[in-house]
Amino acid sequence: MILVDTSVIIGYLQGKSGVPYSHLESIIEHNIPFGICNYVYQELLQGTKTEKEFRELKEYLDDLTFYDLRNGRKSYEAAHYCMPNVENRVLRYAVQ
Repeated sequence: MILVDTSVIIGYLQGKSGVPYSHLESIIEHNIPFGICNYVYQELLQGTKTEKEFRELKEYLDDLTFYDLRNGRKSYEAAHYCMPNVENRVLRYAVQ
């Protein structure tokens, strides 16, 4: 499961260059399953400027997988304990 953040999707759709966007492009090119959560969906749609942009983006997003938290608020609490592990992995990756 790959959950893609709002900023990565925005940058990718705007054609920005950089590591996050090239990773997403690679994921898409290799047909690796990815998705978004309801919060990302909301943030993306709120950022549209016209009705046409809203409709086009909604159509694109509706084809994505949506991930929901299995345990509601408890999932947010558990995420707190995951962050040191994620930060350590990101730091190790960055210095390699």
